[in-house]
Amino acid sequence: MLLMYDNVCKLLAERFSSDFANWLLNEPIALTELKPTELSLNPIRADSLIFLQSEEVVLHIEFQTSPDEDIPFRM
Repeated sequence: MLLMYDNVCKLLAERFSSDFANWLLNEPIALTELKPTELSLNPIRADSLIFLQSEEVVLHIEFQTSPDEDIPFRM
């Protein structure tokens, strides 16, 4: 059941990536690339990556269905 919520969140972030970025950053940001595939480079694991046209901003969105003490390390 938890995987279902994770998949829905990933789908929403993929389809509405500009909206998520605008909402979270409170300003319109042009997207250069969306990587909907998961990133698995130890120690980093991300559900998806949204690349912004900005040299000053990095936006990493991670959806969690339960508390994970390792999240700060993974991000």
